[in-house]
Amino acid sequence: MGICLADLNYLAILFAALINQVWGFLWYSPIMFGKKWAEDIGIDLRETDKKQATRGILAGMVLSVFIYFTIAVIIELTHSSGWSNGAITGFVLALLIGFQTAVNYVYEGKSRRLFLINTLFYITAYTIGGAIIGFF
Repeated sequence: MGICLADLNYLAILFAALINQVWGFLWYSPIMFGKKWAEDIGIDLRETDKKQATRGILAGMVLSVFIYFTIAVIIELTHSSGWSNGAITGFVLALLIGFQTAVNYVYEGKSRRLFLINTLFYITAYTIGGAIIGFF
C-alpha cells in the first residue's frame, strides 16, 4: 500500500486549510465561544497583542496546511473517495486527537469547558476539511 504524493489535490488541501482558519476565526470569536475560551485560558481579548495575534494566525495557516495534507494522505492511503468518506476520515482523526487532548487536560487540570470548546472545534473543522478534500 503506497502513495503517490502527486495524486494529492493540493488545491483542495489549501482550500480546506483556508476554511479551517475562517471557521477558527468564527469559533473562537466573541460571536461563538471566544469569551468563554479566553476566560478559561486566562487572557483578555481586548488586550490582545496584535503582533502575537498575527504570528498565531500565520502559524495557524501553515500548520493547517500540514493537518489537511495529513488528512489527504490518509484519505489516499485508504482509497477513500467522496465527500462523505473524507468527512468520516476527518471526524475519526479529530476523535483521536480529542481523546489524547482529554488525557492531557486531566493531567494539566484544565477545565472540561475548555476541553469541549477545543475538541468540538477539531471535530467540526476536520470533518469539514475532510469532506472538502474527499469531494475534490
